[in-house]
Amino acid sequence: MPQYSPYHSSTIRDWTRIDMLLSLYGAAEDALTSMSTAIEAGETILAAQSQIRTMKLLVCILEGIESEQNEIAAQIQQLCLYMIDEVAQHTLVGAANALKVLRLLHEGFQEIREEAIILESNGTIPKLSPIQETTLATG
Repeated sequence: MPQYSPYHSSTIRDWTRIDMLLSLYGAAEDALTSMSTAIEAGETILAAQSQIRTMKLLVCILEGIESEQNEIAAQIQQLCLYMIDEVAQHTLVGAANALKVLRLLHEGFQEIREEAIILESNGTIPKLSPIQETTLATG
């Protein structure tokens, strides 16, 4: 199991929303790093595969953002769109730009993990729905 997922020993049904989000960010970081490494090595097929995986993961993150909820959500949405644009360039500079933003967001969500778990457990943040759990298991 990749290093990015400290939650790999738990089942999908044990995940909180923040755990799911952190896992997506970690997987996107790994895919983006793989893309950069492949571009540097001239491995065009691996670079393209990693680029597509990164884009899919960023779209998954983007789909979960309800930007009409508040200004912070709208800003995160804009950052995700920026990262998608940078990754689409298929260059080392674009990958580095996207990775810088991705890591900042990932670190920020890691810092609020405990608070998010409390908010989910007391119902302030809704728990994952069965549809979301199914998507995670098959995604």
